[in-house]
Order: sequence, then structure tokens, then C-alpha cells
Amino acid sequence: MQRRILLVAITAVALAVTVLGVPLAFVQKELLRENEQGKLYDAAVSFTVKVSHSMRERNEPPTISNDESGIHLGVYDDEGHLIAGEGPETADEIVQEAMEGEPSKGFAGDDLVAAAPVEGGGDIIAVTRASSHRHELRERELLTFAAIGGVAVFASLMSLLLALRLAVRLAAPIRDLQQAAEELGDGNFAVRAPTSGIGELDAVATSMNVTAQQLGELVSRERAFAAHASHQLRTPLTALRLRLDSALHGGPQDLSTAVDESLAIVDDLESTVHDLLAVSRGRTGAAARLDLDTLLSGLPHRWQGLLEADGRGLTIRTDDPPAATGRAATVRQVLDVLIDNAYRHGGGAVQVVARDSSGALAIDVVDEGRPGESSHVDAQFARISSGGRSGSVDRSADLIASGHGQVPPAPASSPATAPTAVGQTGRRPGRGRQAARRGGTGIGLGLARSLLVADGGRLLLTSAPGRTCATVLLPGADSG
Repeated sequence: MQRRILLVAITAVALAVTVLGVPLAFVQKELLRENEQGKLYDAAVSFTVKVSHSMRERNEPPTISNDESGIHLGVYDDEGHLIAGEGPETADEIVQEAMEGEPSKGFAGDDLVAAAPVEGGGDIIAVTRASSHRHELRERELLTFAAIGGVAVFASLMSLLLALRLAVRLAAPIRDLQQAAEELGDGNFAVRAPTSGIGELDAVATSMNVTAQQLGELVSRERAFAAHASHQLRTPLTALRLRLDSALHGGPQDLSTAVDESLAIVDDLESTVHDLLAVSRGRTGAAARLDLDTLLSGLPHRWQGLLEADGRGLTIRTDDPPAATGRAATVRQVLDVLIDNAYRHGGGAVQVVARDSSGALAIDVVDEGRPGESSHVDAQFARISSGGRSGSVDRSADLIASGHGQVPPAPASSPATAPTAVGQTGRRPGRGRQAARRGGTGIGLGLARSLLVADGGRLLLTSAPGRTCATVLLPGADSG
């Protein structure tokens, strides 16, 4: 890059010197010649006055003394013979032309010559001749050429220095852009090209940064989809395995029921994949009025069998809930995440309660925890704490103060622990084989939170010994 810029600069300077310097040198040469001839002409014409006076008064040419100007004077009679001063013995072409009655000038041998006629009584009685050696003119021409050449060399050096500085200034940000592009090609979507103060390069850097951000978001969404799909599909697949296992070990009369239930689970799997794709790609549509009855009525079908197989129950209740707005796909996924969390990490019966919370819709997912263990909420938060954002912790007091809802009180026999939100850390002991069967990555709660925040809702999680509650808060349909 630097070599190209320097090559362009050298070529431009060479063209400029050739196009401007060479004609300037020739013009200056002609000006020097014209100036020298003008001086000789003036000297010859001025000397005619002295010669005319001397020849009329004394009938002889005047005495000529050499001066330091480098001009040599001579006088010729009307027959072309040198009668005074310096010059050839017989008239040269310049003097002969002056004998015709008009001053003349030009080169004669190695001399630059100017001649002027001297008139007396209407006739030409003599000719004055002024000359200078050509080498004196050449010396001045060489000095002029040297001055022009020196200016050209100085201009070339300055141009090269400026070109080198420009090359360095341009090459550095271009190398930065190249490096950023290579890192982007290697999959580092966090790379950002620095600005350089050069408008065109900054425009390229800005476009590259926007592209890197968009690619990073796209890849993040795709990775999130893969992770969320793995988490969300695990439980329906487990339910499908239970139905098929039940049909395998049951009687022939159970086969038809198991097939119907398995097909329903497959439909749920298809719906889950569709919802996750829509969520990960931002195609869930605009928030609209939620059909709460439809959302809640599908829960027993997906979760009743799993919970009953584990000796647990599922209860769904509505306590005069208000109408709310949101995206059905995201709310359905959030409820599945919370029930799955209660199924895998909680204990006892699971209750889903839809209620009014100061004009907002609150949906509580409550389980009874596990005797002798700290709340599974803390353990799940510990697993996703690295993905939480500062300042994102929800607390019941915040929600009550903002009018967004209340948290169901903990049993009176045990004081409630502080509400724990997504991103808060904690650790729970393992459960051996049971923990392995129900283990998970904890990604579901992070998914639920991000989905709710995108819809303007919030996720509140509170725990107490023997009780864990996850509350979904959604804005009311008439809250403005």
C-alpha cells in the first residue's frame, strides 16, 4: 500500500516537473537572451550619439574605454572597416544590416551582437557595434537552469515526504480494517474496526462494524435457538417416551389411547419448534390481546401425564384475571419453562394460578420444593448467573411499589426468604440419580426472562422452605 502511494506521488511529481519545469527553463532562457540583446541594443544606440558628435566635430571616432559590464563597443566606417574599439576587422552580417539604415541584433560567431547606424547629413557615416561573449550568457542560463532544477528537487523531496506521511496515515487504518475483516471472517463478531478520521475509511469501518454486530446477533440467535430447543424439547420427548412405554407394557386396549396421546405430544413438539423459531428470529408478531383460556387449557395436556408419573399433581386455577397483552408464542414458552423447572427441580403438586395484580396479569407457577433442601430456585439462578445483566434483579417490593403485582405469601410456619431473580447466584447440593434424571443447564429461566422482557413483562421468583413461586407479570390490555 505504501509503495503504491509513493509510486503515485513520484509519478505525479515527475510529470509536474516535466510539464512545468522544462517549458519554464526554455522560457527563462529566451528571456535571458532577450534581456541581453536589449542591453546591447541600448548600448549601441546610446553610443551613436557620442560617435556622431565626435565625427562631426573632430572628424574622428571617439576614444572607447572598456567598462566592467562585459559589453564591448566598436565603430565601423561606411565601408565596413573597424576604425575604433573591439570587433572583427571587417563588418559582419549584423553590422552590414545596420548599414542599411535600421538597427539590427543577433548572433555573430560566438558573440551576441547589436548594431546601430550613425547618421550625418542624411547619410550613414558609421555604425556602432555592441557585443558580449556567448559564454557569459550561457553562464547566466546555467545558473537559471540550476535554480529551476533546485526548486524542482526541493519540491520533489517535499512531495515525497508528504506522500510518505500520507502513505503511513492511510496504510495504518487500512491494515486495521484488513485485520478486523480477517477476525470477522474467523468468527469474532465482537471485533470493531477503529475510526481514523478519514471520511471514506471511517464509512467502511462503520459499515463493517454494523455488519459484525448484525452477524453476531444472527449467530447468537441461532445458537440460542439450538440451546433453547434442546432444553424445551427434552421434557416433551420424555413424555412421549412415557406414553410409548406405557403402551408397550399395557394391554391392547391402551394402545389406541397411547397413540392418540403420542400424536398430541408430537403436535406439541411441532408447535414448540415453531414457537422457538419465531422467538429466536424475532417473528412472533406484534403484541396482542392474549387468549388466556386457550393458553392455560393446553398445559394439562402437556404436563399432567409427566407429573402424575412422578406421583405429583397439576392444578390450574383462575382468580378473576384481567385481560393482558403479549405474544401467545412467548407466553406459552415461558409457562412451559416454569412448569418444566418445577417438574425437574421442585417437589409436590404444581399449581398454576392466573390472577389480577394491580391491573396487570400475574400467572403464578408454584411447587412445594423438596423437604430438607434449599429452594431449587437458588440452584437454577447459580447456573444462569453468567448470563444475567447488572440491575436486572426483580424483587417483590419493586413490583408492589410499581403496581405490577404481588407475590403470594409464604406459609406462616416458615419465614420467606428474600426474592431471588434471574442472574442471582446460589448453590444447591446434588441429588444423586434423581438429580441426574432431572438435571438441566438452567438455560430455561434465562430464556423465560428474555422472552418476557422483550414483551414488556417481568419474571419474579420467590422461595421459602417448602414453597417456590415463579410469577409471570404481563401488562394489562387496558393499561395504555
